[in-house]
Amino acid sequence: MNKKVVVAVAGVTGLALSAWLGSSFLAGQRAETSLQALKAAPKTQGGGLRLANLTHERGLLSSKGQAELVFEPGCSAEPGADKAISVRVDYTMSHLVMPTSATRFDWKAAPLGATADEFKAIFGSASPLAGTGSVALDGALRTEMALPEVNYQRSGEAFQIAPSKGFLTVNGQALAFGWKVDRVVTRGHGEAMELKDVALDMELKNRHLGTGWMRLGAEQVSLGMGTLEGLSVRSDASESGDRLNVTVTPAVRRVKASGVELTDLAMEIALKGMDTRSVETLSKLFEDSCGMKSLTAEEARKAREAAIRLVARGLSVGIPKISGKSADGSISGQFMVELAESKDGKPSIARQLKSNGQIEVTGKLITAEQREMAIKMGFAVAKGAGLMSGFEYQNGLLKVNERSQDASAFLAGLQSADQKLEELIASLGQAPTEMARAPAKAPAEAPAPAPAEAPAQAPAEAPAVTLVNAPAQAPAVAPAAAPAQAPAAAPAVAVACSALPGCVQQVLAAGRARNIDEVRKLAGLIDSLPKPDQGNRAVSRQLNTAGIEALKREDAAEAVAKLGQALKENPRDVEIAGNLGFALVKAGEPVKAIEVLQAALVLDPRRSSTWTPLAEAYALAGRADDARSALWVSFQWSGNRDKSLAFYQDRATRETRAPLQALYQHMSTVALQQMALPN
Repeated sequence: MNKKVVVAVAGVTGLALSAWLGSSFLAGQRAETSLQALKAAPKTQGGGLRLANLTHERGLLSSKGQAELVFEPGCSAEPGADKAISVRVDYTMSHLVMPTSATRFDWKAAPLGATADEFKAIFGSASPLAGTGSVALDGALRTEMALPEVNYQRSGEAFQIAPSKGFLTVNGQALAFGWKVDRVVTRGHGEAMELKDVALDMELKNRHLGTGWMRLGAEQVSLGMGTLEGLSVRSDASESGDRLNVTVTPAVRRVKASGVELTDLAMEIALKGMDTRSVETLSKLFEDSCGMKSLTAEEARKAREAAIRLVARGLSVGIPKISGKSADGSISGQFMVELAESKDGKPSIARQLKSNGQIEVTGKLITAEQREMAIKMGFAVAKGAGLMSGFEYQNGLLKVNERSQDASAFLAGLQSADQKLEELIASLGQAPTEMARAPAKAPAEAPAPAPAEAPAQAPAEAPAVTLVNAPAQAPAVAPAAAPAQAPAAAPAVAVACSALPGCVQQVLAAGRARNIDEVRKLAGLIDSLPKPDQGNRAVSRQLNTAGIEALKREDAAEAVAKLGQALKENPRDVEIAGNLGFALVKAGEPVKAIEVLQAALVLDPRRSSTWTPLAEAYALAGRADDARSALWVSFQWSGNRDKSLAFYQDRATRETRAPLQALYQHMSTVALQQMALPN
């Protein structure tokens, strides 16, 4: 061979070897730098894993050392669970670069302090965990791990875990983990459970945000009451634009218990549409502030803003799917709760919430007696030989098995939930003692008290509250008239109600649908409902006059007191009921006004002078959609639409409260459009 060729080959080989050894030396240097950086990382209030007491000895192509891994629970941990756990790790590294890895290492871990005694009792050794691993050329760290058998018994309790093994991979923000064990047995308190072929797998794209998937499964589970085969629970978290979605999917291939066998059981639990930025902010603040227990003023502001944004932007939660079958039949269903995005950016469960659910049972999964009882009680309706039950709630209208129901109690619960939500958000940043001392706030629907001014020059037939001997600025009587035809064909609204709250909700739904035919039918139903007994007319009218005089003096509190007494004396007087509702609106008590004015509808459901202040009360209570619907209904019963329109336009110009200004601006446009149409 030519000497020049030999020299060239030797030179190239030498350069390659030098580069190889040089890169191996750099790999060792990089490994040491990474360890030192972990050691120097600052502590956080949220706890976590940190490196301490590092002793590292680096050679040319290998290194060894010892470090202490400290698992700190953080300041949010409960008392008794707030002690750090320390583990000593001994390791050796080979930095000779290979085609698939830059570094390979062996390690073993031994707990320190009191934890070491507990490990000895369980594993028989204080150094049960060991493994091997590597660092890939792209920086990804992977280690294999193994645990010996666990066999533990104490005070009538025992558990046994067969030898197990797993792996851990970390690459930037990504993390993957897997663990497998052949058999797990637990016994105690008269119960026993055996699991076979258990596996835990995890693959996170962003371990800080938690996006990715996790799965826990067992091929067989034996319990005292029966067995399960093919048990699996999977969790998925993903980002879609600026929203975060989480689903949990439990499934069982076969269940045998109490003489019943079911197959292909599946369920999906979903939490979707969460505002990602809000979740990140709250998670970070929770970690930094000892579980929201110790917030600075600035942190409290950020927490409140994030909580408000999270709810106001909307989300959904529920069970989109549940299913299962047997030789005798099947079961399927779903249940969802959705918070629509708030149009004004202010969270309100009562305004945002809509929900629906359904469950269907076929075949002989239930007995004939059970089926008959469910049908008689109204819980379900027959579907072939099986049953079906469903409900739907939206915009204050509740339907169960396609039949409208009284939703007043449900609405009251939503309003209470809004109050608790407001109190919870307001409490962020308060110390526990401050929270205990803080007075309960008014419901979220009730704004700060502010007098509701009547129009300065109400027209003679303005669709507002009737006041006998009313002051000049108070609205006057609006004679009822048959509503005109709706401007266009409207979708049908189910007319079937037996109680006033449900009927009112259906009228509001018909108003939103611009369905005048349904409004007429519902007015007839409300008119046929039982009415209170006639009371003492003479006394009630005297008190009514006193209440009106108080309104003239701008003494809303006195007016409410006098008119409340008047209505007690004669609950059959629709004028007094309307006057009391008007006074409550003026006194800044819209929720109470809604109660009074809705009750007044049973006395005369076609009275504009009741529907108009009811619309204002809805608006001030944060129920903008209901307010618009009620005012539209009021306009349909108006005896003089030209004067009603002038009234709306005047209020839209003069009103200073945003909810009422928006209400009358909207109705001015709607009334103009309707009046422009041919009869």
